[in-house]
This record gives sequence, structure tokens and C-alpha cells, in this order.
Amino acid sequence: MNGVHSVPLILANALLAVTIAASASPASTDAWSVGANLVIPDRSLKAHQPGPGLSLQWERPLAPHWSTTVSVGYLTLLTKRTPSYQMVPIQGGIKWVLRDQQHSPFLAADLGLFATVESFRFRFAETIVRDDQVMFYWGPGLTLGYQASCFESGVSYQVLFPSFYHLLVLRASDAGVFRIRSGYRF
Repeated sequence: MNGVHSVPLILANALLAVTIAASASPASTDAWSVGANLVIPDRSLKAHQPGPGLSLQWERPLAPHWSTTVSVGYLTLLTKRTPSYQMVPIQGGIKWVLRDQQHSPFLAADLGLFATVESFRFRFAETIVRDDQVMFYWGPGLTLGYQASCFESGVSYQVLFPSFYHLLVLRASDAGVFRIRSGYRF
């Protein structure tokens, strides 16, 4: 395994260690949030249009201003007729809040694994041909947002690198998406 493809393994292990350490500490102010997402493709996915998504996030404080996050979701990009690009992200990361209060801007960094399905539907005469291509991507993301008592909102950019297998065998390329998320914290 070359150095470029060992980076996600190193980052995933570091993230796992931080998450385990955080879960071992007393849970005094854990927070959950459920959010609605608007997913916007960058130029690498130019055949697709923006689509909707949902996400669930768990957050646990590590130190003043710092917390660890874990999130899952279902995100889509659309074509004119179908949700043609579907993603199920599982992400973990670190969140830094400017002020240690309920109302504050924040910056978050995540590393995630994305199971994706790209769906193709073709019509030949009276027959509809369907093809669903499943691929796995991984990548870092960066979010800039604001939280206010029980609401939060953020804009993020997520880089998607193909898994080593998909890179070599299917010649998959990198991709990226912007995500606007508004969530309710509880």
C-alpha cells in the first residue's frame, strides 16, 4: 500500500481513538441533532443536480470549545427524472466552537466513509433497462456554521476519494459536494 492510500487508514484510526476516549469520559452535555440537507455537486459531478438529504449527528464535549462528532445520513443528487446519485455517509470528526456558549460560530472537520449508488435508467423501445452501480468513497470534509440554542446551520465541502479497489479496477475519479445543513439540536 503506497503512502497516499494509507492516509485514510491513519486518519480513521486517529479519529477512532479520539471517539473512544471521548465516549469513556462522563457524558454531561451530549447533544444530538437531526438536520435537513441540500446537497450541491461540484464540477466533478456536473451531470447531476442539487438534491435533498437527511442527517443525524451526535456530539460529545472533549474540552472547552472542542467536541467530537459522529454522524450518519442519506443524501441524494438528482437528474431530471430520478435520484440518480445516492450516498449514505458515516462520518466522525472534531468540532471547534468559538465561544463556549449556546450561540456561537463553529468550525468542524470530518472524515467519512460513503456508500454510494449511481442509478441509471434507460428506455429502449418498450423496455426499461436499470443499472445500479455501488461504490465506496472516503474523504475529509470541512464545515463552517453557527449554532444558536437548539438550532444549528452550516455549509460544508466534502471531498470524495474512491476506494483503492474502485480506483484501480473501475478507474473511478475523485468527486466533491457542497452541503448546506440546518438542524435541530436536542
